[in-house]
Amino acid sequence: MKNKLYYFNALFDLELGDNIVSSLQRPASEMTVLFAPLGNFSDRILLDVAIDESYWSYLKRYDIMTATPYYQGDDCNGMEGVAWGWNQISIERLSKLGAKCAAPSTECVKMVNSRKFCNDIAQRYSTGIPDSAYCSNVEQVISSCSRLRSRFPVVIKPDFGNSGFGFYHINTDDDLKKASLNCMFQHGGAAVEPWCEKVYDFSSVCTINRSGNISMFRHCRAMTNSKGTFHGIYLAPHDPVLDQWKDKLEEKVQDAALEVVKTGYFGTLGFDSIVYREKNELKLAPVIEINARHVMSDIAVAVRQSCAPAKHCLFRTLSKKRLRLPGSYNELQEKDIFRFDGSRGCILVSPLRVWHGRDCVQPYRNTLFLVADSENQLFTMDEALRA
Repeated sequence: MKNKLYYFNALFDLELGDNIVSSLQRPASEMTVLFAPLGNFSDRILLDVAIDESYWSYLKRYDIMTATPYYQGDDCNGMEGVAWGWNQISIERLSKLGAKCAAPSTECVKMVNSRKFCNDIAQRYSTGIPDSAYCSNVEQVISSCSRLRSRFPVVIKPDFGNSGFGFYHINTDDDLKKASLNCMFQHGGAAVEPWCEKVYDFSSVCTINRSGNISMFRHCRAMTNSKGTFHGIYLAPHDPVLDQWKDKLEEKVQDAALEVVKTGYFGTLGFDSIVYREKNELKLAPVIEINARHVMSDIAVAVRQSCAPAKHCLFRTLSKKRLRLPGSYNELQEKDIFRFDGSRGCILVSPLRVWHGRDCVQPYRNTLFLVADSENQLFTMDEALRA
């Protein structure tokens, strides 16, 4: 097998929609390191920040295998390029160093990631949020919102984006009169759907090879806040919550994946689904988002396989405002919750500090990996961490 050259282009979803991302460049550059656990010592990873050697030594203590940082002059000719998401930026970045990028067409990738494509599938297979509609202009949005007036609030989601970016919430008819609504249609359409009382998030992942064959699906429970911002992946030897919905979920994501195959896309493919509450009844809304790219559970699973394959694990992100970290890994491990013994504890997956030129800072978002013997024990640890 070829050695790989990894690149985590964290702004991929927003770049598809031609969004202005200059203010997000710095935190996105700090995330490039998170792709490292997918590789091994012989692989390389492109980083947009400098990271002290103590970080890599810290991960090795817990047998977490990683790709090696690329340094200028390293020979990457003939390596297999692996991007978080395939666009022209990632292809050029990897190819420039000699990596071979076996990627689907960027036009195909963009189409599959669009909410229009997801909505088209929803109409054919009864997936997504019931009564959702895809709109090409403000007039269609107003018409759709009028039809849904009895179900306010309503959310308008731009064609491209993730983690709640660019969502526009409609609580009253007056919200439809704001001029900012027109901005959503500068680079595509938008999906209009009732705002649901979400109870659970699920992430389903498969791989499509170049012949169009679909791998087995991996399902796990994801965690997002009320605005849709991702903050965790729960992995367990057995998850009874997921079991309640797995058969229906499997059926619907399989239908959607077969439609994706027809487009010519190949590679990692993710689907987001939710369980929501309506009139005291829990209902599944499968395939509310399609992600033609790698997903966060890929990283979570790679870390789990390295250090805690049979345990209950939580791959969790916290902002630096919520989690102030010490300056060294020795100080970090003096804290009780960060004493990982192979069966319980917490590992810091992201670095303690990164360098932006001469600035040495704690990353804007910090990624942690909690391990325990049970779900209850795991989430009790999470509460203690956040406290």
